[in-house]
Amino acid sequence: MNIADSLNNKMRGKTCVKCFQLDMHPTNLTYNLLLCLSSSEDSEEGDLVVIFEDVSDLYLQGFGGGLTQFMELIIGKEENGFDRKNYRIEEVEENKLRFFCNDIEVIKG
Repeated sequence: MNIADSLNNKMRGKTCVKCFQLDMHPTNLTYNLLLCLSSSEDSEEGDLVVIFEDVSDLYLQGFGGGLTQFMELIIGKEENGFDRKNYRIEEVEENKLRFFCNDIEVIKG
């Protein structure tokens, strides 16, 4: 099972966004996104923490103003020939989020 399939399985039921942090890598000047998802806003059990490395084409809408949820977040492997766009991440139910990234690292979960 590849990382995209594995993460798609782990993200099921984890809709609450507990952390959304975008940082620039100091040496290669690319952006990394730290995302923490949970099944509820109070629980820390079962949190999923992921770093998406070298993020590009980030689109985000309807975020904040209270609890934000990504109802159906899907990760797909890209076969488009671009060397830094290996994965496509998108929230498909409400179209709140989409971006590409070069690599994915699971920190917790």
